[in-house]
Amino acid sequence: TLTTLTRLFKDNDWVTAHFGKWHLGFGDDAPRPDAAIYGLNEYQVYAHNLWPNNEKTIQFPTASKIHDKEYDNQEQLFPAYSTQRIINRTIDFIQDRIAESSKKNFLINVWLQNSHAPLNIALDYDQCGDNGYPDEANPFYIYQGLHNKQRRLSDALPLQVYRALAREHSRGVGRLVDFVDQAGLGEEVLFVYTSDNGPESTHKYFIGKGSTDPFRGDKRSLYDGGIRVPTFVRWNNHIPEERTVMTPASTIDIFPTLVRLAELNVDTANDIDTVQGRDLSCLWLGQCSDSQWIDSLRNDPNIKNEGEIIWEWREDYRGDCLSWSARFAVRWDRYKLHLQPQDKDEKRVTKTTVWSRIELYDIINDSLESTNLHVVRQGDPQVSSTVSYMMGLLVNYTASSAYDVSKWPKSTIDNRDWTRVDFELGTDCHDFDDNGNYKDPDAIISIPEAEYLTIVS
Repeated sequence: TLTTLTRLFKDNDWVTAHFGKWHLGFGDDAPRPDAAIYGLNEYQVYAHNLWPNNEKTIQFPTASKIHDKEYDNQEQLFPAYSTQRIINRTIDFIQDRIAESSKKNFLINVWLQNSHAPLNIALDYDQCGDNGYPDEANPFYIYQGLHNKQRRLSDALPLQVYRALAREHSRGVGRLVDFVDQAGLGEEVLFVYTSDNGPESTHKYFIGKGSTDPFRGDKRSLYDGGIRVPTFVRWNNHIPEERTVMTPASTIDIFPTLVRLAELNVDTANDIDTVQGRDLSCLWLGQCSDSQWIDSLRNDPNIKNEGEIIWEWREDYRGDCLSWSARFAVRWDRYKLHLQPQDKDEKRVTKTTVWSRIELYDIINDSLESTNLHVVRQGDPQVSSTVSYMMGLLVNYTASSAYDVSKWPKSTIDNRDWTRVDFELGTDCHDFDDNGNYKDPDAIISIPEAEYLTIVS
């Protein structure tokens, strides 16, 4: 049995909760939130489909009143009110912790909906205007599902809705932080704020208006626009203010980092040795530099990591060719390597794997990932050595027991050689028909420059 983050904290006598998005599935191999493996004292979740449940409410032993088990995300206007509801539920939970006599420590997952698709605005008040984005020139429109192709609408309306709900998200987080500070818990509560991926492609969902400037790629892409997200960490009088850490990290690093900061006893963990993340606590606390942290990884026999991060996207991708990345990406030092096996059925790559795509970028000087060093500096010994070394990191990983090949999609990504397509900012590589299919896969058409989103809270 695996040890989950919330389970380990509960085993150490913390009160745990999960409010918001639930993407861990359902069924025998994906238990519900009340399963022992998650160790949740309280929860209120939503997912793509609601599981059969006769009782929609529950009196958790740790809660002062009855709460719903689920958010009904099948309700058409759920996105409009989701941020307020999830933040309110989180504040209720913290208020109960303040009121209880035992004053136990607590851990909360607060996983917000917006600005994830689908997006909708409220009908009973001017939600866009309330968040600073009124647009009287465009009538409000209720979007019917994720793949709606109402492209005749003014482009200003989707942008208005996206910006309004993104800003409401920002304001909701601010309201939660203000509540904690006003309750006198600012020095006791650690906030970790991050995201999971870049914005949705407009080819997938036409109201997806987020910008990844200055990066290439979007959701489901392994270019930095799809995977590079900001992380903010706040713990008053513990973490130095206004400190920036440039070393790349991953959300899987949060688990061992929180375990170290909370000084948990891991002896009760079932399978803690399989946790692949790396402890970031010295970086967060300002106790080491970026280079010192990398050196500590190299010298730790239990980690066997050179600071690399490896991504894999096994599913198909629908979007423009600028975002269509290879199956694997490896980040190491200042470099990013993209690799696509020629044999799409080859699961564990080896030293003899034939590659149909090899792209190497100096991610520090080329954040757009537009200059493939493997091509423009072909024959350069330094480039060849870097590619070979980073390939070795990937080969070693897929050969290890940590690499899971049990789940595999029915269809995998196209092996078309998109690296030969010339592109420039403000262009798209495909034209779509009304059903979302390519009219001409080899055609390049021009589209306007993307809008850029600025949120001021």
